[in-house]
Formats: sequence, structure tokens, C-alpha cells
Amino acid sequence: MWLRSLLTELGILSPTPPVLWCDNIGATYLTANPLYHSRTKHIELDIHFVCDQVAQSHLQVQFISSTDQIADSFTKALPTARFCSLRNNLNVHELPLRLRGRNGATESPASDKAHARDKAQDKSQQMDKDQIQNNQQEEEAHV
Repeated sequence: MWLRSLLTELGILSPTPPVLWCDNIGATYLTANPLYHSRTKHIELDIHFVCDQVAQSHLQVQFISSTDQIADSFTKALPTARFCSLRNNLNVHELPLRLRGRNGATESPASDKAHARDKAQDKSQQMDKDQIQNNQQEEEAHV
């Protein structure tokens, strides 16, 4: 609802109400059937807000199977295979590039050059330190 309000303020109007996907069939029925409320006095105020929005056609609530509920990847601890499946449904893919150190895996040529450059820089810094130390020892010997 907040996002729709923001888009409206920006001049982007949607001809259809947003869809709230719910994997609980009971909650889906509850939003569609106001008579069912008399048996559910213990529920939170959120459901009343959602029911009002559905009644005013500002929101649609649709059922989705738990196996297809992409929001689970953000809200639940899932087995790796399940998480990867849901992540792929979002078209989010793991990058082939590794940004931290060398782990024995094949890396890009750019990363190999960066590693060689870093190694040369470390060697140069060590040589500078050795030179400073030698100079200090020579000065101490002359004193």
C-alpha cells in the first residue's frame, strides 16, 4: 500500500490493484468473507485493514502454493537447494567473480593481474623497509 501511494505521488498510476500472494488458504478466505470474522476475535488488527482494502478493491489477495512462495527466501531458513531454486525464480544469480583472495578456483585474468600487482607491491614495500633498516644500521655503525 505504501509503494502504491508513493508511485501515485510520482504520477505512476496502476489500472489494477496490487496482488498480495498468501500461502495460507484460511487467511485468503478470511479476507474475502467478512462473515467469517465473527469466529476470529483473537486476530490482529492487520487483517481488518487488509479486509477493508479488499472490500474497497484497493487490494487483491490470491492464494499461492508454499512451494512457489518466493517470499520464503527472505523470511525462512531454507535448505540450500530450495533457497537456490527460489533465488533463481527471482532471476538473481551468483556472480562468477570472486572478490576475496585466491581460493584455488579459476579466477578471471583481471583478478590474476591484480594479484600479481599486489604481490609486486608487497615485495617493493618489503624492500623499502629493508633499505631503511640497512641505512639505520649503517648510521649506528658510524656513530
